[in-house]
Amino acid sequence: MPGGPERTGMVAALLAAAFPASLAQTIVIAALPVLRDELDVPAAQVTWTLTAFMLAGAVVTPIAGRLGDLYGHRRILVACLLLFTAGTVAAGLAAAAHSFGWLVAGRAVQGTGSGAFPLALGIARSALPPHRLRGVVALVSAVFGIGGSAGMVVAGPLVDAAGTPWLFWATLVLAAGALALATRLPATRPGGSGRIDPVGAVLLPATLVCLLLAISQGRAWGWGSARVIGLFRARPWRWPPSRRPSCASARRWSTCGCCAGADRPPPRWPPWSCAWRCSVRSR
Repeated sequence: MPGGPERTGMVAALLAAAFPASLAQTIVIAALPVLRDELDVPAAQVTWTLTAFMLAGAVVTPIAGRLGDLYGHRRILVACLLLFTAGTVAAGLAAAAHSFGWLVAGRAVQGTGSGAFPLALGIARSALPPHRLRGVVALVSAVFGIGGSAGMVVAGPLVDAAGTPWLFWATLVLAAGALALATRLPATRPGGSGRIDPVGAVLLPATLVCLLLAISQGRAWGWGSARVIGLFRARPWRWPPSRRPSCASARRWSTCGCCAGADRPPPRWPPWSCAWRCSVRSR
C-alpha cells in the first residue's frame, strides 16, 4: 500500500483521470447553437453531439468496471483514456472540417472516457486504507459534478475566443495529462471471475439508438411514418421466452404459503389469482 506522499499523488492522478470525461460530457451544451450553424444541421440533429457521448458512456461504464475486475483496473483505465484521447482528436478535426457525421462519431468514442469513474473507484478501493477510502470516493464523485458544471461555464468564452474546435483541443490537453498520470498508478490484481456478455453489450446501444433516433426525429419525419414505426418496432433486443415460475420459486416469493405444495405453478393472472396477490403483497 503506498505511503503518504505517494498516496496523495495517487489520489491526484485518480481525480485527473476522472475530470476530462466529466468536462467533455457537457462542454458542447452551450455551443449547440454555434455548432448547428457551422455544421448546417437542424437543431434536433445537432443534439446528437451530446447524446452520442451520453449513450456511449452509459454503455461503457458498467463494461469498463467489469473488465477492470477481470483484467486489472489500471490497464483498462489507460485503455479508456487512450480511446478518449483518440475521440477528442477526431472530434476536434471534425469540428474544424465542419463534418457533422465525424463529429458525432468522435463524441461517441469520447464517451468511452466515462469508464474512468468506476475504474478510479476500483483502484482507490484496492490501494487505499479504509479510513481514507470514503474521502477519496467523495472526491471522485464530486469531480463528476464539478467537471460537468465547468464544461457548461467555459464553453461559451472558449468558443467566442478561439472557435468550436478548441472545445476539443482544450480537452485534449487535459486528457494527455490524465493519461500520463494514469500510467503511474499502482497496478491492481484481477480479482473477478466470469465473463462479459458481448451480445448484450451490442444490443444495448443498438436498442437505445433506435429509440432515441425515433424520439428525436419523430416530429420531423412524422410519428406515423414508416421510418419512425420501423425504429420503434426494430427492437434489436429480444426478451427471453416467458417462463412460468416453478413451484419452488412461487413458494419463495409467496408470503401466505397458500401456493406451497402445488403440483404446478399458480397462475399470475387474473388479478384475483393467488400468485398475483402474493407477489403484490411481497413488494
